[in-house]
Amino acid sequence: PTLAKGGIRVDLGETTGALQTLGGVGVSLDVDLTKDELKDFAVRFSQRGQELGRIGLKGTLDLPKSEARLNYEIQGLDRRVLALAGAASGLDLGDTRVGASGKINVLKGGVEVTSAGKLQVNSFSLAGNGGRTPVVDLSTDYSFALNQTDKKVQLDRLDFLGTQGGREFLKGGLDRSMGLSWEKAAQGFRDASFSLKVGTLDLSQWRAVLPTNPPTALVSTELKVTAEQAGRLIRFSLTATAQDLTAAVGVGGLRNAT
Repeated sequence: PTLAKGGIRVDLGETTGALQTLGGVGVSLDVDLTKDELKDFAVRFSQRGQELGRIGLKGTLDLPKSEARLNYEIQGLDRRVLALAGAASGLDLGDTRVGASGKINVLKGGVEVTSAGKLQVNSFSLAGNGGRTPVVDLSTDYSFALNQTDKKVQLDRLDFLGTQGGREFLKGGLDRSMGLSWEKAAQGFRDASFSLKVGTLDLSQWRAVLPTNPPTALVSTELKVTAEQAGRLIRFSLTATAQDLTAAVGVGGLRNAT
């Protein structure tokens, strides 16, 4: 039998000023739920009859056992939809587009949760301080398993990739599956590390998100997180190098430092 089925829709009227591009944007929520299946749970965005994107969730359910096997998907969210969030936070995200897909499984009465998926952010940039950051593409792939009874989580995959103009500037990942425990040492967890490297960035191109009168330099950084002692001890290390550093110091300045 059907437990819930229906929808609701909200439409914006004409807008002016900074919100002008949001004129005519509509948001709808549709739900189709039975006792053993979530046939549709979708948030859809449109503008004057044109679909702008959707966020969807569907899959099988076992409500008496508090279990579910669900697939999620984010399609085609672009600047017109993201402007709804940007307007509230004061962010200008330019031509940013967001997409994602993956699965979520809730098992053993909700004790175990597993998930795997991918998030893609294309043409991302931010405006500020009279300028705009470079346009970059970002993606992440992940996979994890959470056990609430044993109070542990296992990260099997956590990959990050960032490119700017086709050139890789950010890359991160695990050297092996990483186990984390927040109560007792979990059996079978080996020491594992996650590293995130940011290649040479020209700070002069990122003034839009830096403080007033920022330094200029070519900066590279690396973050490393290591899980030891069966996931109970976490170590962090961060290294950074700067070349051709120029910065205002008092009434003088610092130039061409390394």
